[in-house]
Amino acid sequence: MGLKLIRKPRGEDWDGCIQIVNIQMKFLRNHYLDFKLEFDGKDQETREIAEKDPSVMSVNSTEIVVRDEGYEPCAFNLWLDRHVSAGSDGFGVESQKMLIPENSYLVTPDNRELKLGRVVVTYMSTQFDQDLEIDAMNLV
Repeated sequence: MGLKLIRKPRGEDWDGCIQIVNIQMKFLRNHYLDFKLEFDGKDQETREIAEKDPSVMSVNSTEIVVRDEGYEPCAFNLWLDRHVSAGSDGFGVESQKMLIPENSYLVTPDNRELKLGRVVVTYMSTQFDQDLEIDAMNLV
């Protein structure tokens, strides 16, 4: 068994190696300001549910759950993030987009599904830039 003296790294130890990594990150986000949901009046099941229990037409916006056909249900804001591209109309600009989903459903608290007909959303996209520098010399 041998004993070695380990010294602090020096600049020349990094010759030919990547020492500093610069990462430029852009965080894009949509802020949803307003929305309007319309149900598909041509969908028989949706009409029957709404006629039997009109209370399903009223729900707290923070409790809305939506399911796209073939996917697990998710919170409404996550569903919007999938369908509204951040920054597509610029940043810091109030924009409005109309979505006509083919097979998306609002899931009620008792797991009934109402087919969405049209969603009109008002939003503003923001971009946050963050630079990160990692010096490998500081990691040893």
